[in-house]
Amino acid sequence: MALGSVLGAGVLVGVLVRPAPEPDPCQASELAAAALWSDAARDRVGAGLVASGRPHARETNRRVALELDVWVGRWTEVAGAACREHDGLPAELRIGQAVCLERLEHSLVATLDVLGTADGEVADRAIELVAGLPDPSRCADARVLASTSLPPEDPEIAREVEAIGLSLAEVVALRDVGRVDLAHARSLALVERARASGHSPMLGEVLAEHGIVQAKRGEYEPARVSQHAAIHELLGAGSFEAAAQVADQLVLSTGVKLRRFDEARTWAQLAEGLLEYVQASPALVVGHRTMLGLLADAEGDYPGAVEIYRQAIDLADRMADPDPLQLGFLHEQLGVTQARLGRFDEAEREQTLAITLFERQLGSEHPNLGTAWLNLGNTRYMQGQLERAKLAFERSLAIYQASLGPEHPFIGSSLTGLGAVQLGEGDNRAAFASFERAVEVAEARLGPDHLDLVPPLNNLGIAQARLGDLDAAERSARRALALLERANGKNHPDLLATLDTLASLLARKGDSLAAKSMFERSLAIGEASLGGEHPDLAYPLLGLASAAVELGEPELAERQFRRMLLVVADVDGYTGLAAQAELGLARIALDRGDAAQARMLAKAGRDRLTRAATPGEDETLAKLAELLAELGE
Repeated sequence: MALGSVLGAGVLVGVLVRPAPEPDPCQASELAAAALWSDAARDRVGAGLVASGRPHARETNRRVALELDVWVGRWTEVAGAACREHDGLPAELRIGQAVCLERLEHSLVATLDVLGTADGEVADRAIELVAGLPDPSRCADARVLASTSLPPEDPEIAREVEAIGLSLAEVVALRDVGRVDLAHARSLALVERARASGHSPMLGEVLAEHGIVQAKRGEYEPARVSQHAAIHELLGAGSFEAAAQVADQLVLSTGVKLRRFDEARTWAQLAEGLLEYVQASPALVVGHRTMLGLLADAEGDYPGAVEIYRQAIDLADRMADPDPLQLGFLHEQLGVTQARLGRFDEAEREQTLAITLFERQLGSEHPNLGTAWLNLGNTRYMQGQLERAKLAFERSLAIYQASLGPEHPFIGSSLTGLGAVQLGEGDNRAAFASFERAVEVAEARLGPDHLDLVPPLNNLGIAQARLGDLDAAERSARRALALLERANGKNHPDLLATLDTLASLLARKGDSLAAKSMFERSLAIGEASLGGEHPDLAYPLLGLASAAVELGEPELAERQFRRMLLVVADVDGYTGLAAQAELGLARIALDRGDAAQARMLAKAGRDRLTRAATPGEDETLAKLAELLAELGE
């Protein structure tokens, strides 16, 4: 028993004094991101978001925490595999991989810092900020790492470049949450630091980000200059993927914003070539396609934009992990463009899908949903579905007011939509108040020359005309037209509605010749951009026909009325215009003595309006009834 006790003690002692296992040298690498996304950081982010007071703040915090949990998990897997060399990468890429992982840490630190000091704007963009963190899998992609710039050999310069990289990540985070002025001040200072470092790859990245920030401030020409310089540095350093992304930003600044379409096409071709050369990831190709779609939209090539958006959506759908926010944006833009082409069923389907994607990712009270509902309201309004449009506009307005407050310029867009419905319902005074308020809100926040003033100004002119103030109406319409021409030139399809409004005002003021000329201009632009059979051509055709009647040209008027009837007769939402064409043709038939033809056309117009119960067409219905009474009906 004694011996057994000794042996037992010896075994126990052996267990107690056995050397501890060697610490896993890769564990620190794996836990680095998790250490940053600690319980304390989680609490700080949550407190900041909830303190913003946004109605979606708690839901946003929940979604942000989930996104960060997933991101940190991915980072941990990549970092651990890299440390253990289990990812199959060659040794020569390990330095680039270390740089890549370090840059991801910088992005996480910057993101957590911004989220921890959240205000309303940060809360509104918090999910997009986290979703925009670089994908950790990039740091295990040999193609990406092969083009990663290595740190300078000089240790002092290397430390400075690393510090600039951390500051650059902070600028990106500030820009992503809307703190654009602060991001601008910091990026401007970083440009000088990066230039002084003599490290071309970092200077190129800083210049590229500075250009994005300038564009966010509306400084598109300075942004263009910065982006030119960024491409020069990045191409010289062999950072071809980054250069391709800057070329896409130049498509946005030169084409979509500055309307220099030929120059934008050149940058688009460069981006295409570089992305092909580096065999870019599907995510980058989808981003490139998105820019091409926006460019085609800006040029007025709506069929081309539809095709590009579809290609981008198809590519995104084939990805293993597509960005739901990017996919939602693509469906939303496709819907808006389909509506411009009169393809309303397809447009509503795409926009409803976009709302579903946004709600799934952002919750139902996020400002992005305000924009999605606004676009859906516009589509419904264009179909003449006033009640359904009104519901969408009211939903948009409620989301904006709760999230952004009553003075945000987005409020003006929702008010403009509601005002259009009020016009359609015949409530001209309510419409006037909505448009006047929309102009005030947009002007106060955006200045007197911003394009967002165009829709409420144009519609304000219509309301003023209906209330009898033709001079004020003409001033509103001419101001809207001047803003559009300054931004888009004199032949862009965005001018159509304002040209038609102004021409109608001139006709009402008795200047039929000037009205005819302006309607002819609108028709020519519409035919070139929309094709010869688009229902929106009915507006200038009606104006041309009416002006021809006033100028004693009944044959011309009859041709325009007949063409107008042809393009809208079977299109939902254009019943009132079809009835107006039938009224015009009936009047012409009666004037030439064909009472039977006049009676047939007037009855067709009356029955059309009665069947459809189209709101806002009381005046046309009354004129048809008057004509039929004149014919003995």
